[in-house]
Amino acid sequence: MIRRLAVVATALVATASLTSCATFDRTGDAAVVNGHHLSEDDVAAIAGTPLNGSNARNVVSSWIQLQLLTGGTDVEPTADALQAALNTAVDQFAGQFLEKGRAAYEEGKVLSPVLCLGAIALDGTVPTDEVLAALEGGMSFADAAAAYSVDSTLAGNGGVVTVQDADCAGPESYNQQLMADIAAADPEIGEYFTTKLGDFDLVMQLR
Repeated sequence: MIRRLAVVATALVATASLTSCATFDRTGDAAVVNGHHLSEDDVAAIAGTPLNGSNARNVVSSWIQLQLLTGGTDVEPTADALQAALNTAVDQFAGQFLEKGRAAYEEGKVLSPVLCLGAIALDGTVPTDEVLAALEGGMSFADAAAAYSVDSTLAGNGGVVTVQDADCAGPESYNQQLMADIAAADPEIGEYFTTKLGDFDLVMQLR
């Protein structure tokens, strides 16, 4: 199994972007997301001079966020173009998803002042039914996360969704599309349910 960057774990909280598949390689590309490539030359052009590890990482991080938010887009390799495209993508994301979460709160569907969530991220290689069957068969959620999750953070910490190192947080701290999905599923504590985040399937649990 190929472990992905920890994009799902971070996307589950409100300050992170919608996630998809992101990888790094050794072919001259700094990053590849859903078939879109960011070359090392592009990183240098966007970061400007002097190029160092810090500003290169910032460029790669911003570019990956843009790709994950949009599902894949090309952008001129300049700092201004990347920032403008990212700002637009964030605004569109907020408009699309935050309203759904707000509506769920207004309807009183999400009432708990603190939520503790578990998540197992799947990329389609393993169906959610297989993971659910393993859980119903007695496998612990932590073991299932280690065995099945393609997100490295969730695989390594037992599937616990953390917010600033806390295992539980208020609903406003989580991705608001996720909150709307939880409201629709209306699960009980300990119950498993499934949802999607970007291109990933999620098997989740209210802990």
